[in-house]
Amino acid sequence: MVARALADVDVSSGRVHSLHADELRTTGPDGLRATLDRYAGDALLLEGLDSLILDGPHGPAYATALYRARVEGVSDTALLATCDGDRISELSAAAPELVTDFRAVRLPDLTDPRLRTALLGLLAEERQLRLSADAWDVTARDLPTLHGRGRLTNARLIETYLDRACTRNLGRAAETQAIGSTGGLLLTGADFDGLAAELSPR
Repeated sequence: MVARALADVDVSSGRVHSLHADELRTTGPDGLRATLDRYAGDALLLEGLDSLILDGPHGPAYATALYRARVEGVSDTALLATCDGDRISELSAAAPELVTDFRAVRLPDLTDPRLRTALLGLLAEERQLRLSADAWDVTARDLPTLHGRGRLTNARLIETYLDRACTRNLGRAAETQAIGSTGGLLLTGADFDGLAAELSPR
């Protein structure tokens, strides 16, 4: 959604990539510039900015490198980042210039089934997917009980739920052949059935 919005105002190509803080640590602060350059023209989602800055000895160096990359205009990569809502004050104190340079948006806690359903519909529309009536029946049953684990929470959990249904659908040869004639996938209840149990911790 963010990538599409950025593309609409010619800020990026519309493609979005993601990296977790742990992946950035493998190259160190000095490798940050090269990492950003790999995604020039696209949007890069850095997951766990708070962990990168606050949970390691090189946090200040990462903060400086990120800040310089943004304010000095040395990167054509649109940078997005996530931060645990409970740590935003701590992050602001540790790297005030960096945090000020970002526009902070607090995302809703997607525990409300109505919000989850709305997000599922929006993601399906973006992907040119259609859900049959029985598919909506299954999702209405699943979404209130869907629980993630680790990084698989909130919007990422709903997105993964939808992506798994697409993967199931594409696994059927007949459905795959129908894509060209229908202009998109039609997901059925069978594509979603059992996914909540697969994705939720046991």
